[in-house]
Amino acid sequence: MMNIPIMATILVAYHWIEYYHFRFLTTIISPIIANFMRLFGETIVQRETIDQILFGRTINALNFLQSINGFVRTLIPIIPDFHEMISNFGDFHLLNNSFSLIDLIASKEFGPFEYYRYDKIGHHRMHQAKTAMGKSYFDFFQEPCNQMGGQDIQFFGIKDQGEWNELFLQPFCRRLPFHRKSKEWIRGVSGVKYEIWTDMFNMSIVENQCYCFSGRSLNDCDGYSDCSGTYAGVAFALTLPHFIGSPGLAKKIYGLRPNPDKHLSIMWLEQYLGIPIDVQLALQFNWPLHHLPSIGSLSNIRRCILPLGWFKGHGRSFGILHVGLMILSFLLKYGQLLLAIISALMAIMCIIMHYYQHHNDDFERNLDKIMKMFDFYLEKNSKYQYI
Repeated sequence: MMNIPIMATILVAYHWIEYYHFRFLTTIISPIIANFMRLFGETIVQRETIDQILFGRTINALNFLQSINGFVRTLIPIIPDFHEMISNFGDFHLLNNSFSLIDLIASKEFGPFEYYRYDKIGHHRMHQAKTAMGKSYFDFFQEPCNQMGGQDIQFFGIKDQGEWNELFLQPFCRRLPFHRKSKEWIRGVSGVKYEIWTDMFNMSIVENQCYCFSGRSLNDCDGYSDCSGTYAGVAFALTLPHFIGSPGLAKKIYGLRPNPDKHLSIMWLEQYLGIPIDVQLALQFNWPLHHLPSIGSLSNIRRCILPLGWFKGHGRSFGILHVGLMILSFLLKYGQLLLAIISALMAIMCIIMHYYQHHNDDFERNLDKIMKMFDFYLEKNSKYQYI
């Protein structure tokens, strides 16, 4: 398994060196980082458990920095707290001198958010993201892909949602497009099925090319989404599980078994209210190793997008909320028909009443005769039944 702390540190350094166009420093900084970490027992490749990857493990180098930090600052007061600087990089906070994927995502500030509360045709949709942390754009993407957009997963607006929907998930640094597949009843609710667009990482499609970082070729960006822009240079790549929709990346990795039923993200929305009924979200985290500097032991690593792990979240409406959706969905789908039937019956009654009122001066007497005839009919039938 790749050593995550070392790889993250080297990739962060490379990201900012590339961003400020100081690539000549790569051959200097990368060996320093690698040798410093190796001094404390860290190697490029080592065995780690999934628990250590997700929830972290202690980094000996950070323990050393913490132990000497107070002594050095006592001798030279003007030196900054370098342990604090390293432990709080950007918006991240390394807890207990450990590094983990969970802390990487959980410690990043993504809010507050601002959403539109109404539709404006040609500009925005109801509940579409407007700003995140006061910014209306994503860093590092090119226009128009850098514009904030997509809708919050809790609500997608009233009436028909259209052929396409874009999901706003700030931790993944971009909008996730979903395409409408079908309309059918699901668990008693009239629903619309949306499936994630499997070509959203395909750089041969013109509308996807603005997601490629400036200064990179389309081949370097093909098949994945680079999330380093949101995570202050901590490079990890976002794809669909088992590289679905990314054949160029899949052919470089052995052992992949893509299963669309299991690995695709799917949303079921109530057809008229835009409320999610059933949501399955599946994405894969990867290490982008094709930007590693070719020095030392790093030159032995094959350039690829290395899968780290994929996750699937599944949620659905239940209880009183789902019962309410069933009732509202039925009324909204067949309410017009019911109103039409009731209106027709009322119209027929009004016509009959109007006819008798204007064509018979003794309307009440005729109505009384009709009622007596009806009573006689019932009484006669009851006698026959008794005999």
